[in-house]
Amino acid sequence: MGFEKLTAYLDGLKGFGIPGCDLVIMRDHEVIYRHFAGARDEKGTPMNGRETYRLFSATKVQVSTAANQLISAGKLSLDDPVSKYLPEYANLTVMENGTVRPAKTVMTVGHLLTMTGGLDYDMPEGFSWKTNHASTREVARLLAGKPLNFDPGTRYRYSYCLDVVGAVIEVVSGEKLGDYMKNHIWDPVGATSSSFHETKEQAAERISCYFYNDRDHTSRFVDDRYDRAGQENFESGGGGLVSTVDDYIRVMDALACGGVAKTGNRILDAAGIERMRKPMLGEVQKRDFDRLGKIGYSYGLAVRTLVDKEIRKTGAPIGEFGWDGAAGVFTVIDPEHKLSMFYAQMVHGCGYAFNVVHYDVRDLMYEGLGIH
Repeated sequence: MGFEKLTAYLDGLKGFGIPGCDLVIMRDHEVIYRHFAGARDEKGTPMNGRETYRLFSATKVQVSTAANQLISAGKLSLDDPVSKYLPEYANLTVMENGTVRPAKTVMTVGHLLTMTGGLDYDMPEGFSWKTNHASTREVARLLAGKPLNFDPGTRYRYSYCLDVVGAVIEVVSGEKLGDYMKNHIWDPVGATSSSFHETKEQAAERISCYFYNDRDHTSRFVDDRYDRAGQENFESGGGGLVSTVDDYIRVMDALACGGVAKTGNRILDAAGIERMRKPMLGEVQKRDFDRLGKIGYSYGLAVRTLVDKEIRKTGAPIGEFGWDGAAGVFTVIDPEHKLSMFYAQMVHGCGYAFNVVHYDVRDLMYEGLGIH
């Protein structure tokens, strides 16, 4: 086992406009590799591994885990109409050729988890977080009032679907989303620095935010462009998580090890993990998904899942799964090898990370382990 190439790669990323990064690999509950490189802020302060990240869409993996807990417990089903829990989803409409008509299909929980619900990533016209301090449940209600882009189940579109899942979890569990995650995921795995609302301690450790220029591989410091003013009541199941590398990998390690964390606590059964990573898209939906550029992958329940390992000759096995986040974080979960990886950076608009770095660090991990 040798990770020299991976270390050199991470050290070299600052030459491609990524000021600071961190990567951890766990196998069967043990950290087998950890390396952070570069600077944590615009002053050039060296990374120390305690940085706090806004994880954006990497939140979805953990919220999918929460939903699958409820499914495995028999409290929720992929086939349940969303309106069973959120009544405002009973009479949805679709915008078609400039005309609004009733939806022809019923939106289900499965549609939300597979991003085939017909939603998009736009709040209703005129909505402003500065004037409407909506809760998680209220955001779901607002989204139900917008015409869908297509009949549920017919196409794939990345969207607010997991934010609606968050509201469903609140109704089914009787807990706020953040409380549910703490009680049923974070506390059981020993994650102590994860939340939907940044604490003073987390803010003090927050890594600086940058915006990327893909044309010349440079980045510029920005005062966090995703200001959350007005979102104090909203816990975004699709993108609201604040966490650290040490915390996030604890959940991924549990998923890679049959649902059991290093603490010995189970957060999901084997059936739930298989359900998460099963490819769920039909031919038309898969073509929609392919436009995201996830080479060799299809989509399961809020995660990408590997279906073709020959495209890049990767050592990752079929069914390796995970997701990423808007500022460039990336996770790998491999139950076949009880292997998990989490890569973190805080650079928005970084196509280089999504198109190159994520695949490279994944493949260098397998190469370092001698897995082909």
